[in-house]
Amino acid sequence: FSLPAYSTTVKFSPKIDDQFLVGLSNSEIKHFDIRDHKCMQTYDQHTSSILDIEFFPDGSKFISTSEDKTVRIWNTGINITIKHISDTNQYAMPFVKIHPSHKMFLTQGMDNVIRTYQMVPKYKPQKKRFTVHHSAGHGICFSCSPDGRYLASGDSKGKLMIWNWGSGNILKTFQVDRSHEPASVVAWSPQETSKILCSGSLGKIQLYD
Repeated sequence: FSLPAYSTTVKFSPKIDDQFLVGLSNSEIKHFDIRDHKCMQTYDQHTSSILDIEFFPDGSKFISTSEDKTVRIWNTGINITIKHISDTNQYAMPFVKIHPSHKMFLTQGMDNVIRTYQMVPKYKPQKKRFTVHHSAGHGICFSCSPDGRYLASGDSKGKLMIWNWGSGNILKTFQVDRSHEPASVVAWSPQETSKILCSGSLGKIQLYD
């Protein structure tokens, strides 16, 4: 597939195996179909590089974040934003994920805050927030446990932090990198739900239980 700029993120549709979205550095999102090897749609309402994309569970909509510091929600296949989330105090959000309950989606902000939003119109920001970790200046990933009871995030100072979803309290902090390099990648095991993978810039992948 030929692209007009370098790709920043790729996500397959959860319902149509042959279709996927590619976020680009030129602020566009391309929608491809593998079967006929063509671009079905271009979504072009962001004004800066795309950071992350996440489909709704039924594939009917998707969420995008960008270096333009906005979050946009789209109907899949239509180049019209159905929700534009922005604020003068808003920071860029390099990662977006949907909570396993499918009632909220979450964003990791460059202001050291993980925010939550409703998954139904009007997609309002919620009071539930997760803080204490450091993400400013780095693309720091986070991950929800498969049962939705816990949230884990990396940290720009080399830590892995775990919160209780219900209370918002920190349960555990691991010092992943003794040299305090960023712990930027986190993935919760979908089968052995007590286990978390974490990695960063030093090339090591560490498994925690």
